[in-house]
Amino acid sequence: MSSDDKIADPIESSCRLLATNVVLQVHKSHFNRVVDFLPEAFNDNSLQIIDTIKSVRGSKTCSLVFLNIANVNDFSERLAKYSFIYQAINKTYVLMSNRTLLHDSYHDKSIGADLRIILEKEVEERAELPKMVVKIDTFPPRIKQKTITDLDDDLAKSAVQDVIDIAPTNHNHTMSVILIERGHNDPNPSILVGIAPSDCTVTSCNTKTNGSNDDDVCRAYHKLAEAFERYQNCYKNNGWPFHTSEARLKRKSSSIIAVDCGAAPGGWSKYLIEQTACDEVHSIDPGKLSDSVCPYVNHLQMNGQDAIPELNDMLKKQESFVSIWVSDMCVHEITQQVDMILLAKSTGILESKTAFVLTIKCNIGHAKQRHDELTRKEVARLEEAGAYDMLVVHLFSNRIGERTLIGFLET
Repeated sequence: MSSDDKIADPIESSCRLLATNVVLQVHKSHFNRVVDFLPEAFNDNSLQIIDTIKSVRGSKTCSLVFLNIANVNDFSERLAKYSFIYQAINKTYVLMSNRTLLHDSYHDKSIGADLRIILEKEVEERAELPKMVVKIDTFPPRIKQKTITDLDDDLAKSAVQDVIDIAPTNHNHTMSVILIERGHNDPNPSILVGIAPSDCTVTSCNTKTNGSNDDDVCRAYHKLAEAFERYQNCYKNNGWPFHTSEARLKRKSSSIIAVDCGAAPGGWSKYLIEQTACDEVHSIDPGKLSDSVCPYVNHLQMNGQDAIPELNDMLKKQESFVSIWVSDMCVHEITQQVDMILLAKSTGILESKTAFVLTIKCNIGHAKQRHDELTRKEVARLEEAGAYDMLVVHLFSNRIGERTLIGFLET
């Protein structure tokens, strides 16, 4: 896989790119997260990252990830399980056959003849089709009109115009045309072209919301869902933590109690109620919880420092302990997230092996390296306090300066 912006050797790059059958156009801010997540989710050799371009000429927000997928339809079905990744993907391009790399300058000449030759090969291979109706997909989108005009002009002068048509709808094939320019000084720009039947696609998902309080609950809900899913992928523990009532049978304690610190508006509490085997959820936050959450939790409407002693008194009477501690609370200092769970530990309210999910919020600096460095210090503090089987991940739902810590704390 090439580095972000280095100009690759043109021959080596061409060989790699021609093995590509799926291209992901991703948000640049999510580029590293996509590249880290795909091998994690598809660790059975069904996916290979062929190449990447983080900085694409002419775009401040888009990156490209070039993949070789063993089975594209299976990839689409499996990817759909991870709905959180769709907020990172702008568009997908599928190139199943007649992949070609054009090296002539796109800006200086027509590529209509080259595209027509590629389509003619596809027609020969699919003689059963009475007519090939092709939709043209391009990256970047600004080259679409010129690409269609070039091809249309060439088809009008060729003998195959009766068997090949270009149409945006009711098509049976898609031709993807991807202009590859690595940064602003690439001396070897090229065009990757490929064709796929219209039923061979990688589906996308619209996760946009309208900004209501319920949307805030929904976004937070899916953030914790992603954390659980990523931990299970890493540790192959489908019961983490206490997903089902069967998991209860393996535990000594008769009840499963969760604490959501910094709970408002209630998305994480809602997830704990609906998707785990928790018997009780105590939601700590001075703010208001959503009406869809309030009836099902014990809302401690105060800050964490004040809530922990109150929880201690309550749990002592029940002879119970906290099994799950999750926290996405707003903090002014990066250390406060870990401080709070360590306070809970020292107070004695946590059970012997408490599962935790913490959002570390880095408010210092803007570089990924700086955020990772600060996060490592918090990881070290947790490990010193008895944390184990810990996963550090930059969730798709995290902001740029956030990292999520997931694991268990021995008390």
